Amino acid sequence: MRSFGRSLEETYLKLADQMAKRETLALIHSRVIDLERTPPKILDGVPETLAYLTERHRLILFTKGEPAEQAAKVERSGLQGFFEFIEIVAEKDPETYGGLVHKHKIVKSHGWMIGNSPRSDINPAMKIGLNAVFIPHQGLRKARDLAFLSRTAWSFLAGTDCPNWTLYPTRHRRI
Repeated sequence: MRSFGRSLEETYLKLADQMAKRETLALIHSRVIDLERTPPKILDGVPETLAYLTERHRLILFTKGEPAEQAAKVERSGLQGFFEFIEIVAEKDPETYGGLVHKHKIVKSHGWMIGNSPRSDINPAMKIGLNAVFIPHQGLRKARDLAFLSRTAWSFLAGTDCPNWTLYPTRHRRI
């Protein structure tokens, strides 16, 4: 949030130029603090799914962003107890995934990345030999984000209009 707040302030100062007001900067700062304190919206079924999975599997939360901000967000979510480890990195690319696999002694053929970003979750994980499940969400920018699935050897698209998740394997197919 801090980097978001800095970006808002910088944008305001650049656009307002000589007309910038301290009161407006204070308001921006106040709104950012409010956002930092707001728990993230947890999608329906996520806590129940994590509870089910954590009883049967070792779960590692692997996310990218500014470490202090991401750690605070995870804490506000209340979901940190489901994960054996929480890894926060600057970028999620094949090299970073490889480091995660090595650090946590993950057997690639048994490891799964479940995520909503083809670019940073699915493709890099699969590039190093992990399995992956793509779960789209309403905020997904389909045209742009789904284009990144075009080079994925195996991906799974979740049918969001079904009462239960339906997994559709796709092999070497442009979407």
